[in-house]
Amino acid sequence: MAPAFVLTLGGLLAAPATAENPTPTLQVTPELRIAAEFLEVGQRAPRPGYFLDRQNMRLLLSEAATAGEACDARVRDQQATCAEQLATAAANCAEQLAPLTARISQLEAASADLVEVVQASEAELRRWQLWTYVGGGAAAATIAFLAVR
Repeated sequence: MAPAFVLTLGGLLAAPATAENPTPTLQVTPELRIAAEFLEVGQRAPRPGYFLDRQNMRLLLSEAATAGEACDARVRDQQATCAEQLATAAANCAEQLAPLTARISQLEAASADLVEVVQASEAELRRWQLWTYVGGGAAAATIAFLAVR
């Protein structure tokens, strides 16, 4: 029977301790090192846990080693999805904004036309007021002239 690794509640059981390294470690990923112990065939485990054979241990180590790459891939996928959703939302906003912008332009043109009409009406009213004052003054002067005479 080939030696196997044991994952316990206290750690991962792996290679035997050496004189230089009394508590051996298992390099799971470049950043992750786990304290490990080795069990010989027939030896009792020092604490309860799960037994992993080499194949499952390789699977666990490969998952741990590729977890960062998988996370990066998920982030890239999410960024692409978000960029697509943002582009769609921007297009929808532009589509909704186009008729409003056109209507605003129409209303601004109508407002400018109305301002011109009001200004022309005010100028005409001033002319009528002037002619009324001139005509009233002339009529009053005529009446005064005739009355004095």
